[in-house]
Amino acid sequence: MEMHLSLIDLKESGLDAIYEADEVIAHLAAKKQCPVISNDSDFYLFDVPFILLDSLDLSMLDSDCNTLTCEMFNRQKMLDHYNIHSLELFHLVAALIGNDFIPPHVFDT
Repeated sequence: MEMHLSLIDLKESGLDAIYEADEVIAHLAAKKQCPVISNDSDFYLFDVPFILLDSLDLSMLDSDCNTLTCEMFNRQKMLDHYNIHSLELFHLVAALIGNDFIPPHVFDT
């Protein structure tokens, strides 16, 4: 059974962003206290709960189960693993591996 839901079906509104929407999405997720679900690695940088879209197990959607299995990104574990103790350094390292979001204050430093 194929299921298609729109934002209207979910009783949600849509937002537009002129440029990159990552920061807007992260701010909205923090405000609504909900995770961001995406495959965009830029969300590793934001201090919001982040779920990789590829980690969602959608096999239970057709059942009466109201849960999805997924993996929540653990930002602190990544910082500890790479021995990064400064968020500014983390943002710069992320830029070197291809992320395109760097907070403006990092450039000021």
